Amino acid sequence: MSQTKPVIVVSCPDVPGHGDHLCPALIASLTQAAPEHVVQETANDDTTRPEDLHVTLVMRDATDYRLIGTLEWRTQQQPPSSGPEVELTVMDSTIRPGMYRQFTDELIKANAKFVANDTN
Repeated sequence: MSQTKPVIVVSCPDVPGHGDHLCPALIASLTQAAPEHVVQETANDDTTRPEDLHVTLVMRDATDYRLIGTLEWRTQQQPPSSGPEVELTVMDSTIRPGMYRQFTDELIKANAKFVANDTN
């Protein structure tokens, strides 16, 4: 009997000016941090399993010069948990595409508990 890889389902808000970059960067960061998982964007259907880990990007601020956000995570069997906020501020330019991955990598580091413990 083959075992199915654990799944991380990612949900990202529509953040004007940043939406095309934030979710792909978060998925890439999660894929690197949790290679034993399948990481996918929310499908908005009934294909998720009760044990799947749902990770939501929560943005408190998103301007051309600053991103502030955190991650919330849960399974269908557990209440939501959240971690500390991470801030990326740029002073000499606007936020460039490569900086989104830096921001999401820092989010994963700051919220490493859910990756290390999967859902605990």
